[in-house]
Amino acid sequence: MQDIVKAYDDASRKELATKGDLQDAKHEILKWVVGVAVGQAALILAVVALIRQF
Repeated sequence: MQDIVKAYDDASRKELATKGDLQDAKHEILKWVVGVAVGQAALILAVVALIRQF
């Protein structure tokens, strides 16, 4: 029974995220947030420019 538990524990540890994985995810999320912020700013500026025309 101990062997089964140890094998299961070793297998589940392989699926855990490493520090490198977390760092990569952090950078991806940061790039996504910055991209959304830039898009939102562009949309706001476009709406303001459209309103000024009228």
